[in-house]
Amino acid sequence: MLAVATLGTAAAAELVYEVTLDPAKPTTAQVRLAAPAGERFLATAPVQARGAQIGVAIQAERLSCDGRGVPLRKDGWHLPRTGCRELTWTIAFDTLGPLGVDASNQQNLYDPVRKFWLVSEPASLLRAPGTESGALIEFRGVGEVLGGMARGSAARRTVPGLDAAPEFYFAGGSLPTRRFVAGGRPVVYLKVAEADYAAIERVHRAGLDYLAQVVRATPTTEPSIVVWLPIEESQRATGGAAGSSSILANVATVEGRAQPLRLPFAQLLVLHEQFHQLAPQPLPHWLNESLAEYYARKALRRADPGVGALHLVERRYPPLTAPPRQTLLAVQRQIDDGDFSAYGLLYTEGSNFWLAVDQAILAASAGKRSLDDELPFLLTAEYPQGRLPPAVVERLRAAAGASAFDELLVEWVGQSP
Repeated sequence: MLAVATLGTAAAAELVYEVTLDPAKPTTAQVRLAAPAGERFLATAPVQARGAQIGVAIQAERLSCDGRGVPLRKDGWHLPRTGCRELTWTIAFDTLGPLGVDASNQQNLYDPVRKFWLVSEPASLLRAPGTESGALIEFRGVGEVLGGMARGSAARRTVPGLDAAPEFYFAGGSLPTRRFVAGGRPVVYLKVAEADYAAIERVHRAGLDYLAQVVRATPTTEPSIVVWLPIEESQRATGGAAGSSSILANVATVEGRAQPLRLPFAQLLVLHEQFHQLAPQPLPHWLNESLAEYYARKALRRADPGVGALHLVERRYPPLTAPPRQTLLAVQRQIDDGDFSAYGLLYTEGSNFWLAVDQAILAASAGKRSLDDELPFLLTAEYPQGRLPPAVVERLRAAAGASAFDELLVEWVGQSP
């Protein structure tokens, strides 16, 4: 990170990343970050983009301090002891080719066909104190800009704080968009993959309406950007990534065309991420991911993408009768220790836990209530120790039946009633 001498709240608001994109040199861009007047960036620690902490390949290069090159070492760039009034660097863009791209890599991209740029904040922006709670980014040399929230002009957007989800920005003169409103919020599609977007929107709209209803989300005018990126099925790598207002989702393709039976996997991912956007309260990892996955799964089923597609999606989860491979609290402890190897179990076993709870509530109430009725309480409760607190346990015991819920709590979560 960087430090700015005596940088206060007012000065922090003046920090603006200036990104210059040049259509004549589309695979590189120049970035400038100037300290507020009279201040300097000081060498209190190595300079690095935050993607380095989460395994994202850093695409920032050739950092300069007041016009002089800064040495790059294993832990980042080291500024001179005297500090810097201005930092400049270059960011690189990968070119989107015929095989597509794995969206989970969170990389900068340039699409030579549609001539637009995808700028990945975690791969590109070197972060400074004063930006912990957010900064601004301004794009120059392009037309429309999407991603983040507009601040003062169409080309100036917000940069998330270091404790917030990453962000992605999209700039260019011919962004291929489709727009609609669902769940009380605008949605903008960037149509990069060749697909039936009317069918995609139908499922997405129904799923998002349902999620907004059960989360009791407040309507907003801020758009949610969904970028449908192609990847050839032969690459056997489909994924996604999401920020506070933008989602990257892979569409499996064959010879450039989307495979209809594979689309629900991308739609499940989008609904999972939109659950996070609709319910942004801080929750323990295991609870946050397991609820998002279960409700994405439930929303997709209610949106009805087709029996065959749903069957393929459901095959990714173990049978509900299969015992969990690890309890959710055991996975949480591994994550807290920096080991993310079992993170995927929060999606599979975690989703199955909430499915079992939902079924127990339906059975106990003769179909009159479900987990949907308890969700607002779950999302607003406090979880100081990462476990289900007594108030939540008692609420779910009352809804699902004490013995039924106690058994699920021990087996799946690893917590005593």
